[in-house]
This record gives sequence, structure tokens and C-alpha cells, in this order.
Amino acid sequence: MKFRDFSLLLIFGTFVYESRCADHPIKQLISKQDWDKLFPERWGVGKAWKKEYNPSQPWYYPRMDVDYYAYEVFIAAVERIAKIGFPNFANEPGASEDDQKRELCAFLANIAHETGSDMNGLYYREELGYERAGPNSSPAYNSVGNEVQFKLGKSKVMFRPGTQNKGKVRFTSASYHGRGPLQLSWGYNYGYFSKAMFGDPQVLLKHPDKLLTYPVLGMSAAIWFWMTQPNWRQTHVPHNVIYKSLSKLNTWGFGNTIMAINGAIESGGRENGGSERDKKVTRRIKHYRKCASYLKISVGEDGEKLDTVGLSN
Repeated sequence: MKFRDFSLLLIFGTFVYESRCADHPIKQLISKQDWDKLFPERWGVGKAWKKEYNPSQPWYYPRMDVDYYAYEVFIAAVERIAKIGFPNFANEPGASEDDQKRELCAFLANIAHETGSDMNGLYYREELGYERAGPNSSPAYNSVGNEVQFKLGKSKVMFRPGTQNKGKVRFTSASYHGRGPLQLSWGYNYGYFSKAMFGDPQVLLKHPDKLLTYPVLGMSAAIWFWMTQPNWRQTHVPHNVIYKSLSKLNTWGFGNTIMAINGAIESGGRENGGSERDKKVTRRIKHYRKCASYLKISVGEDGEKLDTVGLSN
């Protein structure tokens, strides 16, 4: 896979990304040191992760042991997404640096929750029930909605070399379960993102695991989803609703980003409430507050809605 704006090297089993845009604004908002402090237990790096993902587990394979969520991966994805028409991610023209950091923290908080093990963000990269599925499993979320021109992948998916089940069928056809930082799901989303990235929806419809094989592609999918929504949900674009000046809803803020990502499941969630829904929303907010505190910005002020009580899609 070729990307024009960064180079990819494979050195001793570790992906290393070299940015070609040294002065990209995102680097002024968050440094590698910041990233490592916020996500010390991320995939391929943390001690707990290495204990859980080891050769004794049937889902383990040697090439998965990479820094999938490296800072350099994030920077390269931001640069790549800017090249395909989304330059305003955490870089909204006219916004203050604090507002841009607020968007960044909202994004990072949501991906930390989506991939988290308790409060360890970016710990997982794939929906666990499917990552650890046994042989001849049925595919998931294999719908393209109304996009009749999108064709689902029909070929059998084999277990990767190096796993205990190598040589066996993993899925009976392409599976569109959650992958990457925002757990991209459903065939139509894979098709839409593939069309945006490659000009061809079939690239990822045929090979959805590319989101795992190429870390920058996985991170790019998350940023793409953050920056766009289907036509009927244009008022719920996460990038817009985190800015008071851009939101077209009656409210703005972190709670609205939760609704855009997982509203059907987490609507009506109250911070520090007792229900399972409340707990999910509260964990997202904890990640948000943690990032905001670290980057020294305020959240929940000037009318910002943090939880999802009273919100709907």
C-alpha cells in the first residue's frame, strides 16, 4: 500500500513512520511525550497487553506485536486525512488553541473508550468477540444498506500465519466487525471510507483486515468518521458539535460527540450515574477530563454538554 505523505519502514518487527510535514499544526497541540504519558498501556507497548497477548493464546500471531497506536501513526494519519479533504481536524480555522485542544481531547477520549481496558486507552484494536472467534465463524455487520453498488467480500477468510489455527477458515466471508480506534463497523462504512481513501469502495470491502495490517489506515478511518457522517446525520458530525461556533444543534460539546458515535446505546447517560449506560458515558468523560487536565484546558464550561442526558439523534 502506498501513501504519498509518509514513508513506512518495518524494522525488527516494529512499524516506524517518518512524517514529511515537520510543522503540521497537530504537533503543536500534542507531543510524543504527551502521547506516551496519556497511553502508556496501549497495544503492543503496555506490560498488561504483553501479558495478555502472548503465544499461548490462540488469537496471537507474531506480527501483531507492533505499536499499532504509536504517536507517529497518529501524526501520519492526520496528515493523510488532510490530503483527502479533511484538513480541519483539530485545526479549525479561527478557533483558539484551547478549542482545538478540546476537539483533540474529545477525539482521544472517545477512541480511548472504544479501545480501552478499563481506563487503559488504545489497549485493543478489534472487537474482541471476533478477534478471538473460533474456526468457521459467521461474519458480522455484513450490510451495505442502500448502497447497492457496494459488493460484500465473499471469499473465506483464513487464520493468519503464526496462529494456533493457521490453515483453518476464520470467517466464512468478509466480516465488518469493529476495527481500529473508533471500531469502524458495518459494510457500508467500510465502503464509504474505502471510497474516500482509495477512490474504490471494494478495496476494504474485499479486505477489511487492512485496517489492522496498516496502522495508519486504521487511525485514518477513525479521523475520517470523526469528520463526516451520512447525509441524514450531517448535523451530528463530531468535529462540528465539539465547537460551540459550529454546532447546529441546540447543544454542543463532548456529549454530542458520544451521540454521533454510539448514541443508540449511550443516549441518556448521566455522568456518575449508576446504570450500565451511565457508567459507559462516565468512562468516556473521565478520559476527556484526563486529557483536558493534561493539556491544561477547561471542559464543561460555557454551556458545554458533557453527558448525554436529554440528547437524541
